[in-house]
Amino acid sequence: NQPMSLWSILGVLVGSVFVWVQWIEPNWFRLRRKTIRVSKPLSRSLSILHLSDLHFTRPRFFLNRFFDRRAELDLDFVLVTGDLIDGASGIRPCIENLKKLKPTRGIYAVLGNHDYRDYPFSDQAVRIHTGRNCGRERKEVTESLKGALRETGISLLLNENVSVPISEGEEAVLVGVDHPVTGRA
Repeated sequence: NQPMSLWSILGVLVGSVFVWVQWIEPNWFRLRRKTIRVSKPLSRSLSILHLSDLHFTRPRFFLNRFFDRRAELDLDFVLVTGDLIDGASGIRPCIENLKKLKPTRGIYAVLGNHDYRDYPFSDQAVRIHTGRNCGRERKEVTESLKGALRETGISLLLNENVSVPISEGEEAVLVGVDHPVTGRA
């Protein structure tokens, strides 16, 4: 028996990271229930589904199933906080899945850096090495995503706020700040 060479160990590590990034993490969804207490109690509790970093690239069985199960929930709000897509091919599955949700007070979203920029592997390597934000602008894709969200009735909050009535004399103020890393906040 010979000990594993450094190259073999490196190969196993790189392969493990690749498997994690390609197949495990993208299909590992977590649903956590949190109770948030506020200083001025509301007349009734609110049910809010917060979604983040969906990174739609194509239709995916596990992600579709995740949304099918969330569609059964009785929700007041759905709040989506960025990185909805990872390319133009992600727009359709993103919209199809978000349309499954029927919150009584609406769906509100802000965009993330992946909604504005492409991040090819070579750019990721530069970012890791230099710490510099990179990626390539994709204005047409971003505008298509914005249009599709709005056509679906999803409120896109880009450096703005909106007051939403929640009961007689009570309202929720939702504030959407555009992505700071891409210089849009």
